[in-house]
Amino acid sequence: AEPLNIYNLLSESAFRLCGRSILTPESDKTGIIFMDRERARSVFENILRNALESGSENSAINASIARINTKISITMCDRGTGIDETDAKRLFDPFFTRKSTGTGIGLSISRRFVEAAGGSITLENRPGGGTVVRILIPEWETEKLDRGLSPLSHYSVKKY
Repeated sequence: AEPLNIYNLLSESAFRLCGRSILTPESDKTGIIFMDRERARSVFENILRNALESGSENSAINASIARINTKISITMCDRGTGIDETDAKRLFDPFFTRKSTGTGIGLSISRRFVEAAGGSITLENRPGGGTVVRILIPEWETEKLDRGLSPLSHYSVKKY
């Protein structure tokens, strides 16, 4: 794992899969998270692939990044088919899919990767149609980065 600029990483994934920037102009450009680069890329690309495969127009896929207290919030939206109510509880189950070519592991592994970085991921229907994916991940504290401290240095260790 390493400190990552979330704006740059999500921009790279969007250009690779959508061929354009999907980030809103007001998105935070300086937020840093501490996560494995390939895992973070996998999360974003799984969500973008799902958006594209849901029938959403490429132009209707967008994302925003904001700071909320000590967390970085990433919100990704599309205008695809949305989430069927009967499937809502199973979205993160391994091997659950409604796609003829899907494996059903994309969201399951994405949740694992996000949770391993201390974050959370939720999906919900978007008003007017489509899906909203919200990811909250702790912000990497830049003053610790500047001092070269470990990301775990703020945790106390009990000595026995």
